[in-house]
Amino acid sequence: MFPFHASNQPLAIHLMFSTRSIAVFFVAFILFFEISWRNFLCIHSFLFILSIVANFIFVNESPRWLRRHGKLSEYSTLVVDFGKKLGRTINGESSIFADDLESRDPEKRSPLPTPAELTALTGF
Repeated sequence: MFPFHASNQPLAIHLMFSTRSIAVFFVAFILFFEISWRNFLCIHSFLFILSIVANFIFVNESPRWLRRHGKLSEYSTLVVDFGKKLGRTINGESSIFADDLESRDPEKRSPLPTPAELTALTGF
């Protein structure tokens, strides 16, 4: 993984935006030759607004943000679901979040899981 993706935005969102921009280019290219420019402008604007609304509906908060802001139950659910999508299962209660549950002080909590925590959680 490149440092840019690790520090600024998740890789999945970056790929989603880059794929969408390529798709919008080809749709615009096809529509330019098929319909008038006024209809093209209306359709293209509508698709852009629809994609922005879809981002707000379907893109979740990142696990990093959830953990940093103390939303540990949502964080653990999201990471466990991610592990299940990868085909990994967790047997029994995990002690990964024990330090966070004991201390509610944001200064004492680490903002990100350690590689050992992620390995234990996802089964890699």
